Amino acid sequence: MHRAATLIAPQDRGFAASLVIALAQGASSDTIATIVAENRDLRDKNAKLLIENESQRTRIASLQEQVAPLSTLLFGVKRERLPASALQLLLDAIVLSADGATSPPTEPPAAHSQDATASPMAPDTEPAPERTDWEPGGAQAPSEVASVPPPPPSGVRKHRTPHGRRLLPEHLPIETVKLPPDEIPEGTRCIGQEVSYRLAYRKAGYIRLRVVREKFAEDNDDASTMVHIASVPDEMIPRGLPDPAMLAHAIHSKWADHIPYTRLSKMIARHGLEASVSTLSAWEKLAEPTARIVVDAAWEQAITKCQVMGIDATGVRVMDTPHDRRAHVWVLLADRAQVFFRYSALHTSDMPKSWLEGFQGFAVADASSVYDDLFRTPFGPTEAGCFAHARRKYFFAMPTDMRARPFLELADALFAIERDAARLSPQGRLAARKERSVPVIEHFARERDRLLADSTVDPRGPLSRALRYSLNHWAALTRFLSNGRIPLSNNDVEREIRHVAIGRRNWMHLGSDDAAEVACTWLSLIASARHAGLDSEQYLRDLCRVGIAPDTV
Repeated sequence: MHRAATLIAPQDRGFAASLVIALAQGASSDTIATIVAENRDLRDKNAKLLIENESQRTRIASLQEQVAPLSTLLFGVKRERLPASALQLLLDAIVLSADGATSPPTEPPAAHSQDATASPMAPDTEPAPERTDWEPGGAQAPSEVASVPPPPPSGVRKHRTPHGRRLLPEHLPIETVKLPPDEIPEGTRCIGQEVSYRLAYRKAGYIRLRVVREKFAEDNDDASTMVHIASVPDEMIPRGLPDPAMLAHAIHSKWADHIPYTRLSKMIARHGLEASVSTLSAWEKLAEPTARIVVDAAWEQAITKCQVMGIDATGVRVMDTPHDRRAHVWVLLADRAQVFFRYSALHTSDMPKSWLEGFQGFAVADASSVYDDLFRTPFGPTEAGCFAHARRKYFFAMPTDMRARPFLELADALFAIERDAARLSPQGRLAARKERSVPVIEHFARERDRLLADSTVDPRGPLSRALRYSLNHWAALTRFLSNGRIPLSNNDVEREIRHVAIGRRNWMHLGSDDAAEVACTWLSLIASARHAGLDSEQYLRDLCRVGIAPDTV
């Protein structure tokens, strides 16, 4: 009997005991059938509960993966870069690993332990994991090693920020205020003075610019008279009210300083003037055709001569009936020098393909499907990926799986190398990449392939998605190793997109498709002037200037 009981499954032993008791008490066949039926129902319910429990576990894990990146965006550190304290140790370890060395890098004499379960979104002042063995096949996998930053060298004094009042720039005009003593006794003489400076502000104002065209009469022999007068100069707005400085100020206030015309109109009204929103909008629209000539000429030059073109897009709202609709503003950066803004009502592959027709250089972009047709075009541009996008996926995967952290450290190491080589020529930058970045890239690929083959990585989780993104776009992501002009990331373009994102929080939406085209012209000129190190408002003044100057006599 005992032997038979041991052969019964644990979940059936309660049923077997009930059955034995019923048989011992002489239960009828109906009672036994009822017990068997109840057992069958309980087994079916238990199986359903197990399936439901597993489904809920999967759903909870999926929701946690969705909430973790959102929590990071709302409450975490926005900076995707990890602390820089361990980067040098990481680079040294990878170089040693690439050279076949078996000894780990020298560790600091003192180390503070760090909990591996600590929040990955800690500020940059928190100690970062330290590598102890980056040898392929070593005793410790990179994702399992914790580290701390090396302690500061003893005897090194911390650099202190100088305090005290700074000297004011020499180019500021000077107004002098003399303060005599309350009482000056008779017979005293002045033996000197104490001079100090304050920073003052004088309210800017508007003036009436009076344009005088003198007329001269010439008497002819036939008793006729010929009048000579200066011709009306060409203007951005023929016979318009604003002079070049006023026009540039209004346009620059909106598209560079993010001041919508509703707010600018009220600012002008405080000076006793009237300039409605419609008037200000009409000024920029009437002046835009002339400005577009400059933008189109610069674009023709860029599309034929530049070697690297960065491209990205962001959404904007456009007024429509009955509701606003979503459109897109694209940013194109030619050789990291000239910036061009383009507008499209739809986010489709036709737009970048039409704009970059004839361009045969390198196009730096994210892995969006809108660029697929562009890169499949015969004799079209060659794709170069953005490592910042690849790093961002590991950054959002780290709250749910700490095995993503080593990939962030490797990406940060690549960006540190790029910062060191920023001032080098393209040839020098390429040599630095061959020497220092290639070992990091090779280590990145080995760790990626190792985790892709690891059955413990959730195939539907954020870490798996980050790994597959790096694998599928590896050729584009490593394109920067073949040309020193190709940037590691598309961050320069994203910084220009941020300019639009900040602006739309103020002006909220664009008035129409035509107004969006006008906005892109002015944004292109302002951003290009800023990239060239120019005063963008002064640049617009020079563009709008027609030679009118006030009489200084």
